[in-house]
Amino acid sequence: MEVLASGARYRQLIETLNVVPFELDPKRGRFSYVGPQIERVLGHAPESCLADGFWAGSVAHDFNNLLTAILGNAAVFGARSARAPGSGATASR
Repeated sequence: MEVLASGARYRQLIETLNVVPFELDPKRGRFSYVGPQIERVLGHAPESCLADGFWAGSVAHDFNNLLTAILGNAAVFGARSARAPGSGATASR
């Protein structure tokens, strides 16, 4: 009984942290546990994070969308910087 109570206290502690706890099964190369905080961070339910193909499909797609926005903004910023007076940058055609 004491082991169950200890496990419940540990789970409560882990699930109230401001990080995403996880457990990886090294034999299978898959997550066997992902904390509920993942929903706040990535917007996906913990159960879906345990499904086959989740990380390769969903997260890679989300990351690609973020990267596209970042690179697009960097290109706009770079173009504005090149046109700024005194920037030392010259546009060549």
